[in-house]
Amino acid sequence: MQVIYLSNRPDVLAVTVEALRHAVSEALDVLVITPRATGLSGVTDLIESELLSVAERRSAKAADHGGRNTMLRDLAIRRGPVAEKFLLSDDDYRPLGAIPPDFWQRSGRLRNYVSHDLARWRRLNTSYDGTQLNTWLALAQWDCPHLGYGSHLPQMMVRDHWIEAFDAWGRLSAATAEAGSPMGWQVDEWSLPLNWGRHVHPADYHDAEPHHTLCWPQFPWEWSRDYRAPRYDFENFYPEHYRPGGLFEGLPQAAPSDPGAAAATAFEKARRWHELERSMVDLRVPDGLITPWTHSAPRRTALKGLRLAKSVRSWTGLAASGRDEDLTEDLRP
Repeated sequence: MQVIYLSNRPDVLAVTVEALRHAVSEALDVLVITPRATGLSGVTDLIESELLSVAERRSAKAADHGGRNTMLRDLAIRRGPVAEKFLLSDDDYRPLGAIPPDFWQRSGRLRNYVSHDLARWRRLNTSYDGTQLNTWLALAQWDCPHLGYGSHLPQMMVRDHWIEAFDAWGRLSAATAEAGSPMGWQVDEWSLPLNWGRHVHPADYHDAEPHHTLCWPQFPWEWSRDYRAPRYDFENFYPEHYRPGGLFEGLPQAAPSDPGAAAATAFEKARRWHELERSMVDLRVPDGLITPWTHSAPRRTALKGLRLAKSVRSWTGLAASGRDEDLTEDLRP
């Protein structure tokens, strides 16, 4: 099995690769798109400066974070030693224990995991939010489903389907540029090929499934989840969670090699995350925990004021969202 990472953090990547090898197979074929040699054993480095032409390097430098990453992945998949089926991943997608053999493929058909519907994404504060909008509109124009596959766990891809999807995006992007509204690489590299593949090549895919990722979002209530994880097999790794005052302070940053210890560690991480989720229903954060609502004195004061002003049941959104998430959820194309 081949896995392709994009990383400029060799220290974080080293732990993640070792964890995935332990969880899946020591024989993983690992490719890394990277600005410089990683120095990691058993890893094939795809150096950005060698991968891109001079003009492409200028384009990558001018692009924002999300667009640059999408561009690098697309060109690496077209030009690198990439298998017909591969896992696409990031250096912070860490397994919480052993991964079942059929997690990504069953009976020859791909299994993939979603966290939201692109059409229901309501934010427009970051470049990531913009890619969600662009990807939804492009997929809708092509009559494709529009689920969000950026679920912060490795996803299996088909190289030919990837190229088909990005060729279609390239034509649309070129047309918008001619009309005076260039989109460039502002598209979700997870959701575009996997929705395209399910529309154009349905026999190669199983129906989408809810994600299995802890810490997506990083903290509860940062945004509304369309699909609740049925279990946790991966962690969206944040180093700050393990620092003093962090959510996972005192816990191992990667799954222990002993299966029992790995299961206990995963359980405790999930317990802490969901304990925070439930305490925030009452606008409370455990003492000493650093969160988006408590990392500064003004924010702590604001949270206390909200709590004193009214009960959470009358505070718009939180109570309703909590009830909604107790309902059985369906996947909708």
